[in-house]
Amino acid sequence: MKKITKSLIRAKSKKGLLPQEVVYTAQAKQPVSPQNNYDDTYSLLQDTTVSGILLGNVAKISRSRFIYKGKEKRVEKFQKLWETKFLMPLKMPQIYANSLLYFNIFLEKNFKGTKVIDLDTLETREMKIIETKNGRVQGYVQNNPASEGKEGVPFTANQVLHIPIVPITTDRWGYSFNKNLINVVQSKQNLLSYLNWLVSTNQFRSVHMIKEGADEGTVEEYMTYLQQSENVPTKPLATEGDLDIKQIRNFSDGQTFISLLNYYNSEILRLMQTPPIVGGITDGSNRSSTEGQGDLMESWFDFIDKRILDHFNYILLPDLGFKDIEIGLSPRDKRITKSEIEVIVGLKDLGLNIKGLEMALKNAGMIFDDGVELEEPEPFGFGNPNEEPSPFNQPPSRKPKDNDLKDRKSGSESSTRPDQIGQKSKRPDYNSFPYIIS
Repeated sequence: MKKITKSLIRAKSKKGLLPQEVVYTAQAKQPVSPQNNYDDTYSLLQDTTVSGILLGNVAKISRSRFIYKGKEKRVEKFQKLWETKFLMPLKMPQIYANSLLYFNIFLEKNFKGTKVIDLDTLETREMKIIETKNGRVQGYVQNNPASEGKEGVPFTANQVLHIPIVPITTDRWGYSFNKNLINVVQSKQNLLSYLNWLVSTNQFRSVHMIKEGADEGTVEEYMTYLQQSENVPTKPLATEGDLDIKQIRNFSDGQTFISLLNYYNSEILRLMQTPPIVGGITDGSNRSSTEGQGDLMESWFDFIDKRILDHFNYILLPDLGFKDIEIGLSPRDKRITKSEIEVIVGLKDLGLNIKGLEMALKNAGMIFDDGVELEEPEPFGFGNPNEEPSPFNQPPSRKPKDNDLKDRKSGSESSTRPDQIGQKSKRPDYNSFPYIIS
């Protein structure tokens, strides 16, 4: 048995000390690293398309606000802990960034005795998982640059909440699309490096070929004149003698390079589940395609939200002593809010009471400031049957407003008015004008 003796180790992202010890037994495997190299994944941020998409997606997915379900006093107590002490609304952009880039989230639970006093986000690319031979998680190790050459910072299984975003395989790290994205970005960077070499080394300059036997004075004069013309681009360049000028290469393949660059960008957008307009690519974007791609992106965001909230509600909150509380998120899209309001208006017309309407609004993510109250809805129908019904609640009358039309009958009882009877038409004389011109 190998035991880590340094039990009081201050983690890079911690505020407290770890009194617990992580023990490697004979049944434990070596720390399990992710199948993908997350250092390569982190380097993806050097690509302007990837970094722009990531920032845009984090900004969009972070627009939701926390909503809570439970008894009022318990909700108030938990909200104070969650938002004021843990500052979780401020930490959510970092959590979302890890989920979108690494497809994994590691949250450290800082303990004071047996009580969790804070939550911190750990750097995903520095984490390793310790499993038993049976696949049970025994602990975690954080290998940060400060602990290089050492065993790393140990955590017990209870001190870390690990959220794999896409758990479609038996791998503890889940599945990620990073490997495909890395290959595309590396190919794009190779193309950009080649284009940069063409420009930085001026591969489009001309070669001045001096034929054998050319007059030295003419050549010298030409070279001086050439240098002057480079300083003054508008100065005409002309000479005479045995000189020949050829360009090293032209940019005739430039359109091919641009098409290839656009292909790499489109692959990045596809792998990151993002519409082109979000990545700043407006070519080929229109309202219909953007809305369809936006719906796909919203589905991906909803899936990430559900994975995070499920781990909060079913694993983290019971550890915090709030298993009777459920965390939710308000809608990001205003169109969703509009549809929810239409449903709530229908519930109000059916006579749903104030408490029911407030619950429906809260479930839809409509949270109002303190002091804002709903009015008691009017009961469905016409109210007091002894009172004259309001004309606004009456369906429109089908009776004609014109008095002349009131006595008229329809169907088999109707009759034809004299003014509706037409005179018999005269038979035309086809032997006269205009049929015959004399």
